[in-house]
Amino acid sequence: MRGASGKDTGTVRFDEGDFTIVAGLPKRVDWDQDRLAATVQRIRFAGDDPAEYVEISFRVPERNYVAWPDPYQALAPARGAWPACADSLAGAPIHLDIEKLGSL
Repeated sequence: MRGASGKDTGTVRFDEGDFTIVAGLPKRVDWDQDRLAATVQRIRFAGDDPAEYVEISFRVPERNYVAWPDPYQALAPARGAWPACADSLAGAPIHLDIEKLGSL
């Protein structure tokens, strides 16, 4: 159905008897970080503010953070930590296994 309408992602609707079926498939976009960084530099070099076009963020893997010297770890107020399952509550899918009672 989606292919026939020329769509790889997005929402398609079709009628089946008395029902309208709506099927959504979100788009996941990924950017080549090195090329994007070069593009940001070109935007900056042209005199524009890259923040008008891209969102820039920083990440520090936990393994790297714990290896930081003490003076850098003093920057800890910039770090927030919470259980990984909290990410699921922010929109990531949660996987549940449901079994029929009595089959446990």
